[in-house]
Amino acid sequence: HPDRIDLGIAGGGPTMTALRNRTAGRDATASMLELLDFVRRRPEHLTPGEDPLIPLPADVTIDRPWLLGASSRSRDAAVLHRTAFCYSLFHTPRVDPDVVAGYLDGFTDGEPTAAICAMVICADTEREAQEIHARQRAAIDLRGATLNVLGSAAQCAEQLQELAHRA
Repeated sequence: HPDRIDLGIAGGGPTMTALRNRTAGRDATASMLELLDFVRRRPEHLTPGEDPLIPLPADVTIDRPWLLGASSRSRDAAVLHRTAFCYSLFHTPRVDPDVVAGYLDGFTDGEPTAAICAMVICADTEREAQEIHARQRAAIDLRGATLNVLGSAAQCAEQLQELAHRA
């Protein structure tokens, strides 16, 4: 997509850690709001004397940042800050259907944009997918991530359909 920057924000990880360190004593929601305000800045909206720092490139807009989350707290922040919301199923072992439903219901104006993301390992056979998963676990620190879908293409399609209905 030319002339577009997609920005995803998660409640943890290096971005929010850096914001928390920079804004010691403030909660993560205030830090996220500061980041959203920054990425939405445009040179034509600056007032005299305001910090001229803007995200680059200045001619490309970030119309709808995405907030990635696995809980009602992230969902509520996405509604409050009018961002798109991606429900991360691989950050939680339990699918909570109220997370996405609450996001969609929380928009009283405008169009909500929601997606789900899952950790998937798909191969020609289920056995191959299991072998890939075993190699990944040995080579990569998944930091407690939940594998949501594993199997052949047909098995993965079925599991993804089931996940979509649960979420």
